[in-house]
Amino acid sequence: MVRDNTSSVKAQTFPSTPQSNHTGIFCLYITRFFRASIYNFLPQNLPFTLCPNIVYWSFGVRDGFSISRIDSFDCTYGLNNVSEVVNKSGVPGVRILLITGGYVEDYGQLSL
Repeated sequence: MVRDNTSSVKAQTFPSTPQSNHTGIFCLYITRFFRASIYNFLPQNLPFTLCPNIVYWSFGVRDGFSISRIDSFDCTYGLNNVSEVVNKSGVPGVRILLITGGYVEDYGQLSL
């Protein structure tokens, strides 16, 4: 499990962008790299008008169940809020896909 300090997260506002006609675009949101030197890249900063498919990476696997890698981030800013953020954005048709696995400690959990 990743141990990040999420107590001092600073949101940033980005200008709105026009709606894209391309529905096959997927944007990867990696919670491991939400930190920046001045501001943090949070789900509300995702350009839903340009990225109708958000791939949220990553959750871990423990005892056959998906688990958050950064509970404090996911509960406050991340996956728990993404649906609300998408709804507030007013952008129709945004899909959120969750990726599970990808770390060495997950391999044994995902093997058959």
